[in-house]
Amino acid sequence: MKKNYYIKHLLYSLVFYAIIILLLLLKERPEDQEFYPYILIFGFASSVSFPFAVAIIEHINSKMIKPTHWGWWVGLVALIFAIPLSLLYFITKFKRR
Repeated sequence: MKKNYYIKHLLYSLVFYAIIILLLLLKERPEDQEFYPYILIFGFASSVSFPFAVAIIEHINSKMIKPTHWGWWVGLVALIFAIPLSLLYFITKFKRR
């Protein structure tokens, strides 16, 4: 994976989770404040693994669907399942060696 590819997708996910955190902070619900550290940890872990999740989805889908038919759903699936998909990415990379 190239550095530019990783940084581009990392920024996408960081912006996404930053918006979510800002929206939660604007709500100002005291009962939700205990969950903020967990949301930050999950957002960081998901953001770091998001580029790998996009790469594995692109690899799997390139065999089934042409890239011209990909839409916004590729990024959405990668955001939702970033951590498990990134593990799948590393498993496939190590298996090839």
